Formats: sequence, structure tokens, C-alpha cells
Amino acid sequence: MAVTTGVGAPGSRVRFADINGDGKADYLTVDDNGSTHAWLNNGGDNHGGWTDHGQIATGAGAPGTHVRFADINGDDKADYLVVDDNGAVRAFLNNGGDGHGGWTDSGRIATGNGTPGNNVRFADINGDGKADYLTVDNNGSTHAWLNNGGDNHGGWTDHGQIAAGGANAGTSVRFADINGDGKADYLTVDDNGAVNARINNGGDGHGGWTDSGRIATGAGAGYKVRI
Repeated sequence: MAVTTGVGAPGSRVRFADINGDGKADYLTVDDNGSTHAWLNNGGDNHGGWTDHGQIATGAGAPGTHVRFADINGDDKADYLVVDDNGAVRAFLNNGGDGHGGWTDSGRIATGNGTPGNNVRFADINGDGKADYLTVDNNGSTHAWLNNGGDNHGGWTDHGQIAAGGANAGTSVRFADINGDGKADYLTVDDNGAVNARINNGGDGHGGWTDSGRIATGAGAGYKVRI
């Protein structure tokens, strides 16, 4: 069942992130220049609908493909992040977005480690409410730096390799909290959209993972799946 009919933007420009801190992921479209428009989630089509929140970010001079959304400071609202080609990250903290409280430029919060920006993910691995900095290799192997506030704001703790990866390509890897314990789990999405999950007990060397097997049979191409 569709929860949104779409707004005419290509699917590649669509993001989902909790912009207003109500615990529900909102529907975002990111233009080529990073400009972002939001529709707040009231339950989705036929379940309360969406509220057009307007343009919430004018962009920061970076292409839309470099833009990510993740809660960096633990206030339950997704912040606007720009990830450079070398993995360096600049953050704009979410005070409500343009016209609703604005953004605070927090500057560069990660210098990167030479990993291409496309391999960088953000997810809360240790359940402290702040998104951590992850790099995912081509084979799905994942290295984590725990978020203590980011560069100049408390730094990062190198947590080492938290997942060895395997047969799945890194492009198939997603991170999301599937069981509601506050920690992002390791998911792989097949070409047909089927999803396999490993539940996060702390990651390799820190409690490991529990293989939960296939949790979704898929409903379309894997590259179109958002979790």
C-alpha cells in the first residue's frame, strides 16, 4: 500500500528523516543544489496524510548527492550533513529548518579518513541517540567511529571494524533499528528488494550480531528500497 503518491521528484532525490522530532520519518526531496523540501508525516496517505512544510534548506553549495540527514547531537531531529568526496563532513544542526527556526552551522565535524564519501554512512551503533560515522567497504565490511560530538565538539572514538561483511556488496548494506532497542542493525538488500537482518548486540568485538534471517521478501528493485 502506498503511503505517499510522490510529488514529481525522481526517487533518487527522495530521503526520509525525522525533521521535527516527533519520532516519525518525514518525506524530503533534495534538489541538485542541495535545496530541501519537507512534507511532515501525519501517518501517510489514507492514514493522516502529510503536511507540506515548504523549503527547509536552501542548500550549502554542495550537490544534492552529497547531502545526508542524521541526528548528530542527539536531540531527536535529523541534521543536515554534507559529505565531501573524501569523506569529510560538515554539519548544520536542525533548529527547525528554514522558516521554522533555522540551522546552526556546526562546521566540519569529521575530516574523513580517505574513504570515498559514497561509502560513508551515519547510524547510531551504540544506542546513545547520536548517529555514528561508519565506512562500508565494497564487500560490506564496516568500520565505526562513535560520536562524542564530532571534530572540535568532543571528537570521535575509533570503534574498529564492527562487521566483517560477506558475499553482499557494500552498496546493498543499510543500517536501521529494526527491533526498537535504539541500536541500528545491519541490513542487506538484495536486487529484488528482499532484506536480511543481523541484529546489533554491539558489533564485532563488542557483543556481535544475531542473524535474524530474511525479514522482508521485497516489493521491487533493491536500489529503490529505503529503510
